[in-house]
Formats: sequence, structure tokens, C-alpha cells
Amino acid sequence: MYDACEGISPECCPVVVHGDFYVRHLVVENSRITGVIDWGDLHLGNPAVDLSIARSFLPPEAHEEFQTVYGPISDAAWKLAGMRAAFYGLALASYGLETGDRMIESEARTLLAFLAESFAK
Repeated sequence: MYDACEGISPECCPVVVHGDFYVRHLVVENSRITGVIDWGDLHLGNPAVDLSIARSFLPPEAHEEFQTVYGPISDAAWKLAGMRAAFYGLALASYGLETGDRMIESEARTLLAFLAESFAK
């Protein structure tokens, strides 16, 4: 995965990004995402910052449909989103284990399993 990102410049046309887009910032009602909270890290940045949620929160079989609905995503942005999702998953797992937060630990395990599956393809 790291090797796949080698040579990709994270610099691109900046877009508005949430900046801290992960499972605890999603509002879910009746198994549907109905909102996003905590916009304190909003900034202009690389779209991969927020696209990482698709790589970590959605199962790999949903990625193609996500990309169809979302619109064009460059190969570079998709690869960088995967790298960010992996980093974030490892950080969440560490946090969950250290604090005893079983819900975050479980979410991190699911996220990392999704990533392993998607990178194996």
C-alpha cells in the first residue's frame, strides 16, 4: 500500500474538507447516515483527507457504487485516501486498546479488515 503511494504528490487543487471525518462524527439513524458533526477541522485541503472515510467505513464491495454516486475520483486521491484510512485505523485501534474503548477498538478492527480486503484485490 505504501509503495502504491510512492511518487504521488499530496498537493492538488484544494477543496473544502471536514478534516476529521470518522465513525464518531457520523450521525446514524435507522441504519442511515443522516448527518455529520464536529466541523472544527474544516479547511481547504486534498480530497483524500475526507475520501478516506469511504475506504474505511464502507465494505470494499460498496466502493464502486460510492465512486459512481460521488463522481470522478483520481487514482492518486483514492490511493492517498487508502493510506490515510490505514493510518487512521491503526491510530483508532491503539486508542481503543489504550483507553479500553471497546466500541472504537471494534470499529478499528472492522476498518482494518475492510482495508486489508480492498488492498488484496
